[in-house]
Amino acid sequence: MKSVKNEFPNPVLAAERDDYIDSCSFSTVFKASDIEVTAEEIIIPISYSLVCNGLQSLIDAEQAVVVVSVKSSAASYSRLFRFPKDATSMNISIPKFGVVKRIEIGGSIIACTPIPGFKCDGEFNELYFGNSTFEIRKGDILAREDSRVIYIDDTE
Repeated sequence: MKSVKNEFPNPVLAAERDDYIDSCSFSTVFKASDIEVTAEEIIIPISYSLVCNGLQSLIDAEQAVVVVSVKSSAASYSRLFRFPKDATSMNISIPKFGVVKRIEIGGSIIACTPIPGFKCDGEFNELYFGNSTFEIRKGDILAREDSRVIYIDDTE
């Protein structure tokens, strides 16, 4: 069941939210045709796109990280994969027999240190936040996207 509304103590860059100006965006991209299945693992090449100077500066300063959450509820598989600091693409390797029926994949940007006085000059929605600053805690979500599903043919 999909959650309809998530509340956060800080602005979050996401398609379904209007916390940031329209020109800011965050998303991950993968193609089903690029997914490789070997005898032992499923390899998913994935990349991300971020258009937000404030969040990009946090990543560059190693105060935030881009991660991809991979879940297979039927198999109780759940893991976060972290993009390398200077890379916008990577390969995700999932144990072939660790997942069942479907895999849910979604990207996020997460604070990895406390960030006092957080703001994104000119990128927050002025109507809601004006010149506000926020106290970000380690682990707070700064950007997110809805999960996408890859269905698995587990008859092999």
